[in-house]
Amino acid sequence: MLITPEYCALNHEMHARRGEFGARGRKWALHVSRLARDMRCTSILDYGCGKAPLVIPGCSVAAYDPAVPAFADAPEAAELVVCTDVLEHVEPACLDAVLRHIAILAEAGVFFVIATRPAGKMLADGRDAHLILAPMAWWLDALGPYFDLSGVIGNDDPAYWEHRPDGRHGVPGEGVRVPGREFMVLGRPL
Repeated sequence: MLITPEYCALNHEMHARRGEFGARGRKWALHVSRLARDMRCTSILDYGCGKAPLVIPGCSVAAYDPAVPAFADAPEAAELVVCTDVLEHVEPACLDAVLRHIAILAEAGVFFVIATRPAGKMLADGRDAHLILAPMAWWLDALGPYFDLSGVIGNDDPAYWEHRPDGRHGVPGEGVRVPGREFMVLGRPL
């Protein structure tokens, strides 16, 4: 199971209640565009797109998010699967199924951005929206059975900020670079 009906309903409610929730994935568009160009990909799947899917010139971009009715249809495979600020929102019991699903859908590569800090946004049931709070090493172990991880860049690495044009770590109103708050991963399915 990729998501329980109860948790899907909580996420749907969060999307409706908070306009900015699920609307920030576009901040990675420039990096994804460069990555797609370097990989010679023409098809991309924005997995967990929220309500603002990526737009990448020269690429066909499909959008999938089970909590957003407009994007809830089962996705098709793509050369590159992009999954930014999504995995930490997955129910722990569903994580392996989600990772397996992404590995099946990714024909050539995957790009993840994973937060390791609380979201600071609360679900209607009182839980923080980031259900999985774990350090980068834990996440790499979780990804390892499904993906060959060719590149991992923590946000304490200057290269991380070269790929992120806004120079911020994703917390509204903060321009300070806080190490260990999130990291990016590039890989390919096994």
